[in-house]
Amino acid sequence: MKEKIPKTKNKESGIDMLARMMKQGFDSVDKRFDGVDKRLDGVDERLDSLEKGQKSLEAGQNSLVQEVLALNQAQEETNRRLTSIERKQIGILSSLDETVTRKEFQVLVSKVAVLEKRR
Repeated sequence: MKEKIPKTKNKESGIDMLARMMKQGFDSVDKRFDGVDKRLDGVDERLDSLEKGQKSLEAGQNSLVQEVLALNQAQEETNRRLTSIERKQIGILSSLDETVTRKEFQVLVSKVAVLEKRR
């Protein structure tokens, strides 16, 4: 039996077919990489947006911290003033205990007058 030698046309078609299959495989990989690139671009955009939001929040937080510090200082001043008022109030109340009302004073004057007449 004779050994059959493949025809050149068949060899070329086999090589051509292999080349087409390789190209299709590479095209498929390229499409997937394009999809991955798009997804990564989307992730980058979202990360940029998150970073901007975080910076905005930090700036707002710094403003809030300053306002809270100002409120604390105002509250301390208010507490000092309230303490001063309470001290004065206590002083006034204690001095009222030692004073005599006008009516009580008139009663005392009349009693003194009665006592002086007896002498």
